[in-house]
Amino acid sequence: MIAARKLHALVKETKKKEARRGLPPGEADEIGDDDDDEEEKKDLPKPAVVLKGDAAVVAKVTEKIKAGKVDDELKKLVSEIKESDEDEMPVAVENEKLWARALREVKKTWDDHAEPWVVVAHVYDELGGSLTA
Repeated sequence: MIAARKLHALVKETKKKEARRGLPPGEADEIGDDDDDEEEKKDLPKPAVVLKGDAAVVAKVTEKIKAGKVDDELKKLVSEIKESDEDEMPVAVENEKLWARALREVKKTWDDHAEPWVVVAHVYDELGGSLTA
């Protein structure tokens, strides 16, 4: 009785595979052939990349800035930094390690930003840092 159940389950699984591949019933390569599963996985769309940690914060801030939600005070505080002074930090930074962390993460996508220093300031703020005038 158990063998009949297993056979029935294999037949049912094979029919499902055939249906997914668009084959008429009975035209599967082999019963229990798992090679098709790998091919089906290749055809599936890849899942969206899920960002974690600081990269997620940079993505969130970037979307916010693109939507026009820029903190003018933060923008003013970083406006003195020149593009050539990559390691410069505004005098208003209270937590240097946190600023360096924000800068390090934004540098990964530096060229993608019209005003990368504004992004750094917003990421610093989002990570819990504060800038004082």
